[in-house]
Amino acid sequence: MDVRPFYREGREGEEEEQRLWGFDVELVDDGAMVCRVCVRMDTEVVEKPDFIGIGQDGFPVNEGGTTSVEGRFFQIWKVGDEVVTDSIREVLRLFCTSLMHAINKYYAFGSCFTDDL
Repeated sequence: MDVRPFYREGREGEEEEQRLWGFDVELVDDGAMVCRVCVRMDTEVVEKPDFIGIGQDGFPVNEGGTTSVEGRFFQIWKVGDEVVTDSIREVLRLFCTSLMHAINKYYAFGSCFTDDL
């Protein structure tokens, strides 16, 4: 596996000229690239409220100002015309499953290296 960072140009008004936006993964078999996968956030902008309060009916309501956050969905997709065999498909499935488990552990426990509880 060969993993390379993917940078995108910063938006106007941002301090950073480039920002890390994901990574590209090449699956290699016997020294030859057999499949390339892109892993990154999309560019959709979501409005995030500053606070979540409780309304008079007991349900959550947005309170305070809002902040624009770029990147609504985390995306994984195959790039290129390479034919995917059953063995490569199994490796891709394992890669995607392991990546999602690592992300879930990070958000739940603060580290992707947390042992299963």
